[in-house]
Parts: sequence; structure tokens; C-alpha cells
Amino acid sequence: MKEGTTHENIIIFEEKPYVSQLRPGSRLACAHCLHTKLELEDLSPHFEGQFPFLYPEHEEKHIWFACPHCSEKYCTESCRGQAAVKYHELLCTASPWWTASHKNDPVVHPMQAVLNLCLEGKPHFINPLLISRMVSGIISHIASQHGTQQSIEEALEPYRLFSAGEKASKHVASITITCLRALYHCKYNGQSELLKALDEVVTEDLYHELHGIISRNAHHLNPLSDFHLFLEGLNPINQVLLVSHYNEHITPSDFVQSDWMKNLTVEGTGLFEVANSINHSCEPNSMIVHCNADYTISVVSRVPIEHGTELTISYIDETLPKAERQAKLKEFYGFECKCRKCLLEPQ
Repeated sequence: MKEGTTHENIIIFEEKPYVSQLRPGSRLACAHCLHTKLELEDLSPHFEGQFPFLYPEHEEKHIWFACPHCSEKYCTESCRGQAAVKYHELLCTASPWWTASHKNDPVVHPMQAVLNLCLEGKPHFINPLLISRMVSGIISHIASQHGTQQSIEEALEPYRLFSAGEKASKHVASITITCLRALYHCKYNGQSELLKALDEVVTEDLYHELHGIISRNAHHLNPLSDFHLFLEGLNPINQVLLVSHYNEHITPSDFVQSDWMKNLTVEGTGLFEVANSINHSCEPNSMIVHCNADYTISVVSRVPIEHGTELTISYIDETLPKAERQAKLKEFYGFECKCRKCLLEPQ
């Protein structure tokens, strides 16, 4: 191995998302970082007797940090604070300013309408909720600077790093934008100049742009549960002993892939400033994996990588025939791949 070379299966860097969202209908997890906190009932019946051994610090139920107004729950005070600053203050379904304005008007809260829109999908879809968080951050920044043109440019700047793909459904875009407008018109009622500036930014065109960015760039999140991390930390003998309580004929590696273990995890979507900017190759030198119990992703080397070499990942199944790879990349990402594998491989 050359000096200045990263070995394979090494974490090159880890990254937290610029914005993320838990898929609606998921098991209880932190509404901000997607961290799960397993309880006794999650491990029953297979590991009920081993619960004190598995989680001695969790002999009592985990205390969630709830939003002081609504039902959103967070794993730590830090996550609750970050969510409030980044997006939740506007989106909270029981915020004091919304409640005070509608105490004699039993209207459905706009974010409940957005959630219902997502739950109509089979499977439940996530983009309206994720885009609501993105737009909420844009609104908050513009409002904090009183609607100046500079604040608008600053609020939109992070999303100009990404290329956009296809547009969203007009129906979904219309409903979501209408709901978001209802929220900030209530919160900033009477601030006509600010509302005018926000109305020029928060449009269906913005929704379509953010939808396209998510469709082309966002990463599926499937963080590990704390039980996954606990099992991974055991020595091989104790792994076998523990797994035998589930099925004495299954290996630890097969157990990790079992439906039971997969059901301990949650799903979400995240947009990453660095990881989602890594270029594609049909013979990639790295990959994006989940090594943590939250929304953090890890970029891991697949082969030895000489320092200074560009990192690449595969956007598709790189084992497909060349024609299929090229067709998928053209359809979903809008480019023709000219990596070394594609240039050397015959049609």
C-alpha cells in the first residue's frame, strides 16, 4: 500500500444533513435526528429476559423532550433546540401565535393538512414535509433580516449547490404552498412589506425547484437502532449467544438482515451539502453507509484510494449492463456517464 493511501472499508468522513425528515408513520424516533430509543416492548419476546443486560442504563423508560406546545418529541434537549431554530417554530401545530389567532375558529392546522397529504400516499410519501422544513428555514432567515433582497439571496444560496430534476405534482405543490403561506401570514400578520417579500419567494415554482433538488440529490436515511450498535460492539462469542435467543440456528450476520431487526429502524430523507455533491462512477471508489444511530451518514472507501483522488459513488446499481446503466442515469439524473468503465465496456 502506497504511503498517502486510504485503505478500503475506512470511514473517510461523516456528515449530518442540511435538512432531513422522518417518514410519516414511522415508529417513535427523534423528530430531528431520527434517533430511536428502544424499550422493553421493542425487544419482546425474544430478548425480554436480557433487557437489563442489553440496556442497563435504560431500565426505566427513556424520557423524551417534547415540544412545549405540540406532540413532536426529541431525543435530547439539543435536538429540540436545533429543531426550533431551524424550522419547528413556524411549523409547530400548536404554536401560541396560531392558537391565539384561531381560538374561535376550529380550522385544521396547515401542517396537519400537509401531513394528511403525505399519509394519502401508498407508501406514505415524505417530500411535502421535508420541503416544508426547507421553506420554513428560508422564511425564518428572510424574516430575521426584515425581508431584504440580500436575505432572500442568502436564504436560497444553500440550494443552489444542487441541480434540480423533475417537477412535483401540481396538486401537491399547490396544497403545501397554500398551507405554508397561511402559517407565515398568521405569524407575521401586519408586517406588509415582509409578507410581500415572502409571497414573492414562497411560490409553487419554489416548491417544484426544491422537489427536483430532493428527487435528484437527497439520500435515503435508515439509521441503525441502538440495539444494532450494541450487537456490533459484542465479541463474536457473545454475538452468537445473544442471537441464539432469537433463533439458535441463525448467524449474527443473517440476524442483522432479518425483518425483525429491520423493523427496529426508521426511515427518512436527508439533503447533504458534501455527500450529495459527490460525482457518480460505475466503478466507484467509495459508498455512503449508515454507521450511526441517527441521521449521520458515513462515506466509506470501497477500494484503496490514493490521497488527492476524487471520491466517487454509484447513483445506481453498477452491476447492470452498460445500456441499462446509461438509460437509468439519463432518465433520473440527466447525464451520460463517461467513467472509465463505460468508456472501456462495449455496448
